[in-house]
Amino acid sequence: MTHLPPSTADAVRHAARQAYDRGFTAVAVVAAVGLVVTAFMAAVLLRPRATGRRVAAD
Repeated sequence: MTHLPPSTADAVRHAARQAYDRGFTAVAVVAAVGLVVTAFMAAVLLRPRATGRRVAAD
């Protein structure tokens, strides 16, 4: 079995770490955007309606 030279192994390890960090950042950004969109939609759906109609009394 052949082994990579130490400099190549370090370069591969560094590239893998950068890819992991970028992927983690992308997932965090997507999750944050999803949370903001969910909060906005909840605020829109739960706001009081100003229809001007009154409920008929029984």
